[in-house]
Amino acid sequence: MQSMRSFLRGLCRRKPLEPEGEVSTFRRCLTTLDLVALVVGSTLGAGVYVLSGEVARTLAGPSIIISFFIAALASVFAGLCYAEFGARVPKTGSAFLYSYVTVGEVWAFTTGWNLQLSYVIGTSSVARFIIYVNILVHIFSSFLKLFFLNLTSTINITTQYGVGGFFPFGFEGTLAGAATCFYAFVGFDCIATTGEEVKNPQKSIPVGIVVSLLICFLAYFGVSAALTLMMPYYRLSVQSPLPVAFAYIGWAAAKYVVAVGSLCALSTSLLGSMFPMPHVLFAMARDGLMFKSL
Repeated sequence: MQSMRSFLRGLCRRKPLEPEGEVSTFRRCLTTLDLVALVVGSTLGAGVYVLSGEVARTLAGPSIIISFFIAALASVFAGLCYAEFGARVPKTGSAFLYSYVTVGEVWAFTTGWNLQLSYVIGTSSVARFIIYVNILVHIFSSFLKLFFLNLTSTINITTQYGVGGFFPFGFEGTLAGAATCFYAFVGFDCIATTGEEVKNPQKSIPVGIVVSLLICFLAYFGVSAALTLMMPYYRLSVQSPLPVAFAYIGWAAAKYVVAVGSLCALSTSLLGSMFPMPHVLFAMARDGLMFKSL
C-alpha cells in the first residue's frame, strides 16, 4: 500500500514554476511582430482554400462571413486562456507545461503526447492545402469584378443546396458553419511554445494572439465574402473554390496567379505547423518524461 501511495503521489506531482537547478538555454529574441507573423503564417490556409467553399455551399451560404465571425470570437476566448497561461508560465511547452504546473504529471504526459499527435496530423493536413500570399489578388480582383451582383440578385433559386438569400440554410446553418470554421483558426497555440524565447512574454504573447487572430479573421472574412459575391453559393466548388470562381467570371488566367502564390507560401505554413513540435519534445525531455537525448 505504501508503494501504491508513493506511485499515485508521483503521478499527481506538479512542477514548480521555478524548478531548482533548471536553467533556460533559449535566447529571448522574439518580438510581438515575430509572434504575429508566426501565427498568421501557420494559421491561414485551409480556411481560405477549402473551408470557405465547403461551408458556403453546404452549410451557410453567403452568411459564411457571420460563421467566420462567430468562430473567430470563440478562438479569441480560447486564445486569451493561452495568453493568460503564457504570461504566468513564460516557458516552452505549451499545454504540456501548463498541465504539469497545475494538475499533475500524468495529465501533462497525456497532454504532451496528444499535442504531438495533433501537430503531426495538422502538419500533414496543411501539406495538402495552398496558402495565403495570393489572397490580396483574390480580396481586390473579385470585388472589382462583381461587387454586389449575387447578394442583391432578386432571383430566388431553390435547389438541393438551399434557398437564395443571405441565410439560405437559416441561422442554424450559419451556426453549423461556425463550428466547422473554427478549424480555420487552429494554430494560434504555437505562440504558447515560445515562452522562453520572447523578450517580453507578459505583453507579447497576449497581444500576438489577439492581433494574429484579428488578421486571420479579416482574411477569411474577405475571401469568403468575395467568393459568394463572385458566383452563387450553390455553384461553388467544394474542393477548389477559388479557381472555379475565377473561371466562372471569365478570369481563368487568375488561377495561375493563385498557384504561384500558393507555392511561395506553402513552406511558410508548413514550417509554422512544425514549429511547436520540437519545443514540446524538448520540454517533455527536460522534465524526464521523454528520452533525455531529445
